[in-house]
Amino acid sequence: MKTFRKPSLVTSAMFLVGIVLVSGAEESLAQNSKSGKGQRVQSVIVQRQNIVRSVEMPGTVEGFKTVELYSKIGGFLEDISVDIGDEVKEGQELAHLDIPEMEQELLQKQALLQQSQAEVEQSQAAVLQSDAKVNSALAALSEAQTEREESESQLRFRQVEVRRYQDLVNSNSARRELLDQAKFQLDSATAGVKTVLARIQTAQAHVNAAKANLARSKADVKSAQAHVNVTQANLKYSQTMSAYGTIRAPFNGTVVMRNVDPGAFIQSADGNSAAKPLLTITHTDVVRVLVDIPMKDVRLLNRGDKAVLNRITVLPGEEFVGTVTRFSPALGKRSRLMRAEVDFDNADHKLWPGYFGYMTIHLEEMTDTPVVPSSALLVEKGQSYVYVCDNGVARRQAVEVSYHDGSTVGISSGLAGGEQIIKTGGGQIADGERIEPVLAN
Repeated sequence: MKTFRKPSLVTSAMFLVGIVLVSGAEESLAQNSKSGKGQRVQSVIVQRQNIVRSVEMPGTVEGFKTVELYSKIGGFLEDISVDIGDEVKEGQELAHLDIPEMEQELLQKQALLQQSQAEVEQSQAAVLQSDAKVNSALAALSEAQTEREESESQLRFRQVEVRRYQDLVNSNSARRELLDQAKFQLDSATAGVKTVLARIQTAQAHVNAAKANLARSKADVKSAQAHVNVTQANLKYSQTMSAYGTIRAPFNGTVVMRNVDPGAFIQSADGNSAAKPLLTITHTDVVRVLVDIPMKDVRLLNRGDKAVLNRITVLPGEEFVGTVTRFSPALGKRSRLMRAEVDFDNADHKLWPGYFGYMTIHLEEMTDTPVVPSSALLVEKGQSYVYVCDNGVARRQAVEVSYHDGSTVGISSGLAGGEQIIKTGGGQIADGERIEPVLAN
């Protein structure tokens, strides 16, 4: 069974007041119509202003450079000289590992280098010795060649002498014994030449052997020098690896994380995904703020655009001014947002990594532009327009919009400024209708 509640006295009174107000409004409209004044509307004067098109997005402060410091080699942490919050300078020693086996390896390779250098010196001495033997063999060869000339000269003399005695014997001017003696001496001279030739061959063989020995000694020098180069490279490699046992600061910054204590075994991070960083360092003299720009605004974004960071919870009332430093040339596939970065000088270290605030980026500045309230703008079939108050008559005026932030509309064409337009209620007005405009406060 339905029940009905009897209206209260308050409800009845409000209802009666509403009737009175509506009746009064209708009577006022009727009077205005009879008087020829038309409908009363609220109006404003079109002003010319400088407009800044901007976008506001949340942003997070990050250090300009942040690195996690790992150890390339494994060892025991002998010492660590910094803790969180400490300021460090580029190249400063932060931690040192104790690696006994690497120290022994360095000593071994240093000894091998000394040994190979001694081998070079020994080979160079052998070259000098071989060179002396070559000179000695050449001298012996030269001596034998000189004796060859003497023996060949003696041979020619004996040949002439034999022919002379042969002629004397044939003419019975000499005894046969003299001819035989001359022939014997000729045979002796011939044998002497052969002996000298043999000596020359022997001396030449000695020269060739000495030169071959010299070449081998020079090759030994090159081999020994190559061995030196190899041992030097091995030693340099070990020294380089040993230097990784000292962890140094890569840049000026602040220690924001420390994960180890002296005595801990530090795993090598080379190819080891389970390794953990010893320290984390960030550079905060300059910080960067990351923001994501909506797709509709990216076409207006440029390097150097003014950016203002404010509304930071821990820094109420403070704002920081910078410029757009860099931005990605592509949008995120899912978010359709573009990543942009703004750098801020932070010498006083007011901004800390992790701070959260809102970034306003000034994308475009329009100077001396006619502006109207957004309530005055009407749109019909894609065409924007306003109503201009023309001597008590509403005239429809088409406009082109260059800026709209929800409350203010910038007009690029259609209005020059100074016109009186209907602020609100234009949707209830017809073109050419008589009106009574009242300037809004």
